Amino acid sequence: MNIAPKPTTKSPLDKVITALRKSGSNGSGSNKAWKFQCPSHVDNNPSLSVSEGDTGTALLRCFAGCKTEDIIATIGLDMSDLFPDNVTTFTPKKKIINTKDYFYPASDGTKAFKKVREDFEDDSKTFWWYHWFGGQWVSKLAGRTAPLYNLPQIITAVQSSKTVHIVEGEKCADALMTLGFTATTSGFGAETDKKLTFDVLEPLTNANVVLWPDNDDPGKKYINTFETKLIGTAKQIKVIKWPANLPAGFDVADLISEGATPADIDLLVSKAEISEETGVFHPVVIEATEYIKMKFPPAEYLFDRMIIRGGLTLLASLPKSGKSTFLRFLVKQLLHGEPLLGYDAQLENPMVTILDFETAPESEFQSFLAAINPPKDTLEIIRYPYALGENPEKRIEQLLFKDKNRTRPIPNVIIIDTIGKFFPDLEDTNKYSEVTRFLTALKSLCNRYSCSIIIAHHNSKGNVLDALPTNKEDAMTRILGSVGWRAAPDCNIVMFKNATDESHVAFYGEQRVGDNSSFVIHTTYDKVSCTYQLGLGGDITEKERKVIEILFEAHEPLTKTYITSQLPKSWGKADKAIASLSTNRKIAAGNYLNPKSNRIDYCYADKRYVHMLQNPTITAAEFAAERVTVEESPSISMTSLNLDEEK
Repeated sequence: MNIAPKPTTKSPLDKVITALRKSGSNGSGSNKAWKFQCPSHVDNNPSLSVSEGDTGTALLRCFAGCKTEDIIATIGLDMSDLFPDNVTTFTPKKKIINTKDYFYPASDGTKAFKKVREDFEDDSKTFWWYHWFGGQWVSKLAGRTAPLYNLPQIITAVQSSKTVHIVEGEKCADALMTLGFTATTSGFGAETDKKLTFDVLEPLTNANVVLWPDNDDPGKKYINTFETKLIGTAKQIKVIKWPANLPAGFDVADLISEGATPADIDLLVSKAEISEETGVFHPVVIEATEYIKMKFPPAEYLFDRMIIRGGLTLLASLPKSGKSTFLRFLVKQLLHGEPLLGYDAQLENPMVTILDFETAPESEFQSFLAAINPPKDTLEIIRYPYALGENPEKRIEQLLFKDKNRTRPIPNVIIIDTIGKFFPDLEDTNKYSEVTRFLTALKSLCNRYSCSIIIAHHNSKGNVLDALPTNKEDAMTRILGSVGWRAAPDCNIVMFKNATDESHVAFYGEQRVGDNSSFVIHTTYDKVSCTYQLGLGGDITEKERKVIEILFEAHEPLTKTYITSQLPKSWGKADKAIASLSTNRKIAAGNYLNPKSNRIDYCYADKRYVHMLQNPTITAAEFAAERVTVEESPSISMTSLNLDEEK
């Protein structure tokens, strides 16, 4: 008996594979997993995944982003062909009524990521991420994190001190960009809190930012994430607050669609309050590897390695020992870019505010200011400082940093002479907790506004304490009151007059950071010129001494560039020190034929190697007799915290 064979029915996977091959697509695979060239786009590198699901359904995924419906139509099948016969129900996909591509380029503008938005007829939407790989867009992020939207424009804006506007969603960012503003968003949606890392936010370092929340709770939560994570990164944060009568979900794109102009946007921004969180530091738990990735600026100083910028500095001495005089000298040197105690001025564009509680009458203080001859908008005075009252740090913050009518730059240096009169409520200078509380309030201003605050204080009195200290540690113990006076500041400088020679003024210092953690400097004070000369009459700076040391140890003439490369990184260039040494005939200059490179360069040399120079500015016989050498006793002692050699 002949039994007719049962008819065979192709599975959905077989149907798709057969149709792909008939359409000319090449592919390979086995069992239930295949890779084919996608027929819906030019595909030299097969990017279409074809597989079988648990229910026997054929699954298609183009990693270049082609839609399944388009692929099926191209190869002559229907969507129903993807399902086995025993699957009787098929729910077609919602109809897409609009698609929009949002590009997230790398910092240099090259292709990096793309986010595709799909809008459906039922007002729902979905998003798909792609990354650029092998010359084409490939599905998903491949384990990477997309940067902020409009990253190249953000970098340019921050570099030129322009405001960056942060919104929720690319649509709002694009709306602001069309009006000429720089705007950005994160592409992470509900995952913003998780994926908005320090790496992503790093381009906003020192930026002025304006945050635009959507007018609903999710929008406020989204913007609050940015606000919290930008603390300590952004220079200034403003948050827009919408009027209460606006509908839920209203955003800046809606505002612009209703006809808002750039002037309208600027007006809203001008009325926005600066976030109270700006510059305020909250306890935050940070995983170690994440912290290591954070980028912090190197330590900067008002003068070469002395008086850290954005820190609190205490200057102490006995009453009537010249604190005010020295502070005035410091201001003069800072404003005119001149060295202080042998340290070159480093602060660019200084803006100094002085609170003087010591000088009376005002005509005397006026004479001092006239003698300084400050350039315009570099020096200001708070008159009637006694009127600051309680919480004086809050009052000066309002006067100097939060006054919207201020036209001068905000100060980067504040001088308070003296601290005891600035804080009249500081009743017990021997109580550690009270002293620390007041000084911490000042350090908060330093941190918040990157401003250096220098405060004048007193030393303890007594016959034994009037004598010059034997070392730095002895000097620091002379500071009047609790150890909190020494512990809180970032830099402490204690000055002493020699009881037997008042022109001899010694400075003992310690700092928390840098290679100049401790110093002892002896000077001669000239009452006529109101200047401090180093080394009891010497006139060489520490950087100049280092240049001489480098030349002494080199055994050959050196170029200016090479000398600079041998200085500690925080010292800056050697140009000014070399010019001063050359002018004062302490080093020689001339052409030098380098035997290694066989090239002639303009170089500098110590006396021992002047014979190697062609046409030197100073001959060996003409070298100045007063030339300082590294063998001579230094006028400035730079040591570690172990100062036994000073005893």
